[in-house]
Amino acid sequence: GFRTSLKGITINPNIPKEWRGFKAERMFRGKSIKLIVSRSSKNEEKGIMVNGNKQSDNFVDISKYSGEEILIETVI
Repeated sequence: GFRTSLKGITINPNIPKEWRGFKAERMFRGKSIKLIVSRSSKNEEKGIMVNGNKQSDNFVDISKYSGEEILIETVI
């Protein structure tokens, strides 16, 4: 799941077991959103990073980012 709302984007991916991950790109409020989802390895921490910064939850407030491109990396 990649769900948009008036305030931002909620990231909640659910992928088939046989997939290692996927990439997606879309425009949202004039910004290019690049989403990379991957399965965690045994030692890798699960979570969401936005432009290299760890998120405390799965909601991304797009208004907090000034660039034209936002990179969202999710490890599940």
